[in-house]
Amino acid sequence: MLLCASITLGVLVSPDPSAQRTLTRRAALLAPFAAPAAARAYQTPVPDQWGDQQAISLAETRSNPGLGTQQQAAFYAITQGDLATLQRMIDSGWDLKNAKDSSGKTALHRAAQLGNQLAIEKILKAGVPIDPTNAWEETPLHLATRNGKTAAVKQLVEAGASTSRKTFGGDTPLALATKYRKADIAEFLSSK
Repeated sequence: MLLCASITLGVLVSPDPSAQRTLTRRAALLAPFAAPAAARAYQTPVPDQWGDQQAISLAETRSNPGLGTQQQAAFYAITQGDLATLQRMIDSGWDLKNAKDSSGKTALHRAAQLGNQLAIEKILKAGVPIDPTNAWEETPLHLATRNGKTAAVKQLVEAGASTSRKTFGGDTPLALATKYRKADIAEFLSSK
């Protein structure tokens, strides 16, 4: 079933009226990725064509999208664990350092929040700074800590993330680990 990207009063429009359904918030956010026209806007093939070399080659001939679009597509690839697409974004020169969401989160913040270590590695190799801050002055290490992503915390610290940076509320990563009862992370951070 081919879905159109137009949303009308909470209903995803489809060529087949029996296929219309009310959107959840997640479906509404992902709806643009379902339509070929939306894929052109993101300069990447539609998700079911990401393995199709011809579709990839065609997408690679298009110019890079704006920062907002780069952020959305990168977050989607990181969330889905699509490291091949993330690497193509990096190879195409996407500005993952400056592509931020409305709260100032970068692709590195998102990867750390999810504990996606392979994405963290790719993003750091692309030259993205290790300690960018969002609107609440949280670094990726803060997000990994708060979400209990022990392996990502260790990876970030070993890569040089600051363990002394404070959030807007004055919390260091160690303070967050203690506050959110992440004992293994607190133990690791207290030794640094």
